[in-house]
Amino acid sequence: MAVRGSRWQRVYLLGDSLTQQSFSVGGWGARLTDLYQRKFDVINRGFSGYTSVYVAGILPRLIDEDQLLMRRDVAAGVIFLGCNDAVLASDPRRVPVEQYVFSMRAISARLAEAGVDIHRQVLVGPPPVDEVKWAAHC
Repeated sequence: MAVRGSRWQRVYLLGDSLTQQSFSVGGWGARLTDLYQRKFDVINRGFSGYTSVYVAGILPRLIDEDQLLMRRDVAAGVIFLGCNDAVLASDPRRVPVEQYVFSMRAISARLAEAGVDIHRQVLVGPPPVDEVKWAAHC
């Protein structure tokens, strides 16, 4: 039986520790890999502790190293960032909402330039947090 083509298309996961750890047992990246086996290669580019600003800064190098421009074979890109951006105001990693929006737009645009059409990008941000309830619980 012949294998379709010499390379599988890729699903590109880009994010923070929630992406990095997504290949753990039962993680969402592992589930994608299982669901799409023999259809897509799922590439995990998760960086624990990184904010949208940090990822925007390293993205050109990632695009080069992953040969996105040369291959143009990414079927979908998932950009999952914002939890480290939204830390408490006392944390030096805190990123203002305006900067987060700017960084996410820049990341999306850079991936589009590398061949990941914006209609094939999924942007995932942090869930809302009730700071009063959080403080009471923690």
